[in-house]
Amino acid sequence: MKNIHRYLSGKKAIRSISDGIDLGMAEKLVAGLTGSARSLLVSVINEAMSKPILLVTHQLSQAQQLYDDLLELTQDVYLYPVNELIGAEIAISSPELRSQRIEALSNWQRAKKGILIAPVQALRRFLPPSDYWEKYQLTFQVGEEINLEETLKMLVHMGYESASMVTKPGEFSRRGGIIDIYPLT
Repeated sequence: MKNIHRYLSGKKAIRSISDGIDLGMAEKLVAGLTGSARSLLVSVINEAMSKPILLVTHQLSQAQQLYDDLLELTQDVYLYPVNELIGAEIAISSPELRSQRIEALSNWQRAKKGILIAPVQALRRFLPPSDYWEKYQLTFQVGEEINLEETLKMLVHMGYESASMVTKPGEFSRRGGIIDIYPLT
């Protein structure tokens, strides 16, 4: 795969696309590519770029198909799954989809590179600014000591609910010096 990427990235037409994106061109039209050819082009451009890429599709099914194709070509790809209909999203919003969205955004932001694929409906969602998102990330290391009270305050600020027993995502409980957390992811 590296040889194909190297060969294609050396082509004038491909370089003109990635150079145009780097230079901030407002538009670049690429026509006539479908399926695997489109996915290969996106993966080559991603490899040439030093910044993250957001790909917007018409529907979740298209986003999923493009994600599956790109996953065969690169590991720097993330899916932000959102149902097309707001009513359907509210009615059947699953913890799994919410978890996938949070994980995709967290990984994409942490990597500062890669491809985030989202259906157009995702653009209608309000998300916190990236600095706010970074501020409310908790990372724990095995054997690390934490400030219990500060961690509990942080969990509450992040929207977690205190419960006597943790049973669903977004809950935490404290028993003495032990905190049980059911992360959203």
